[in-house]
Amino acid sequence: MFTIPVLLSAVLYAATFLWVTLLWPISFLMYVPLFWCQFASYKQAFVRGVLWGAVAYGATVWALLDLIVYVGKGPWRFVCAIGFVLYFSCLSALWFMSAYAIWRITARWWLGWIISTVLYGALVYYGILYGLTGAWQGYPLACPLVPLMNQPKLLGLLPYTGWIFLCMAFCSLQAGIAYKKKYLIFLGGLPFLVGWLCVQERHHIEKYDFIAPCPAFFCETQPYERAQEVCDALLKAEYCTPQAKMIVLPESAFPFPLEEHSYAVAMWQNNGNLFEKYLVVPAHYRKSQTELYNSVYLLHRGRIIHRYDKKELLPFFEKGCSLNPFLKKCHTLFLKDKEEFVPGLPLQPSFKLPDGQDVQFCICSELLWNFPQKGIVIAVVHDGHYRYSYFPFLFKLLASFKANLYKVPLIYVAWTCQLVLS
Repeated sequence: MFTIPVLLSAVLYAATFLWVTLLWPISFLMYVPLFWCQFASYKQAFVRGVLWGAVAYGATVWALLDLIVYVGKGPWRFVCAIGFVLYFSCLSALWFMSAYAIWRITARWWLGWIISTVLYGALVYYGILYGLTGAWQGYPLACPLVPLMNQPKLLGLLPYTGWIFLCMAFCSLQAGIAYKKKYLIFLGGLPFLVGWLCVQERHHIEKYDFIAPCPAFFCETQPYERAQEVCDALLKAEYCTPQAKMIVLPESAFPFPLEEHSYAVAMWQNNGNLFEKYLVVPAHYRKSQTELYNSVYLLHRGRIIHRYDKKELLPFFEKGCSLNPFLKKCHTLFLKDKEEFVPGLPLQPSFKLPDGQDVQFCICSELLWNFPQKGIVIAVVHDGHYRYSYFPFLFKLLASFKANLYKVPLIYVAWTCQLVLS
């Protein structure tokens, strides 16, 4: 009986993420069909939850599944992709079952759905990947508020109330629509209306006076040729933004240990007017034969003056996990014949600009788990391996979401796009 509303909700949820620039308004309707649903047993709730998760996550993480199939080798890559979807689907079933459990206590379906959805949202944001990685790592890209960053004024209260409060309002609004409760519609919609009307939107600019992001695609696979490619990108950025004192390249701009290719530093800073510039170049750092780091180097006047090593590595692609035989096999798909990275130290010194402001670095997946909460945040991302453009755009929205949440200036540079929040 309730299969169609479950499917409709899953489709609306997926469409909001896949076509966010056009369909972000339906974020406010994605849960309405779902909140109509009332289950007669835990079994029924479990089945509907698995169905919702399979459709919603199967669509929204399609770019990741495509990457798994594209990068992996052998038939096991398909098993791995299907296994990830089933994992997320089973956790969605727990969400539906908790709504049923709360209804049994309160005798109010709307209340059961609001409470369970907020709790499930917290699980997704902070720890849904625990069963895959063995660490309390969430998947904030699935937060239903992220598409609303397409209109950031709607989330104007985000730095003052936090995202969980807005998530409660978000669910209350849709429960009010589903059950025709005007006071829920009013209370749920009020924080978004206040944010839209009363909070000034943060300024989005293409270029920053001091720091210039330099999105670029790199194709060369040999160190010297790649160094020349990086040099061309730096010169182009210097030509387009001569007033900038710092140029920032995206992650994996030079995917080799920089100390083993010292000629690259001389090449980059001895061309054009780059000698006086601060150059932010993501590269690798080899401390020993067994220790390789994914790092960001800061260069000035031909010297390395600062280095940041990535602390939170991306499971499966940068580091292995060994929770069970299935996951071990999945790790082999991506890390076989590749050297794993070592995580950087939890506490690393920040870099200070000439005006005294702290600069904090954030490398790709650290947007999910280790976003800095102070200083000027420079986030470098490698989004060039995704074949579907919606996913890099969602990553940029998440960076904007986190920067607004913590009220920090952001310089975001990826292979395909850039963003500056002052």
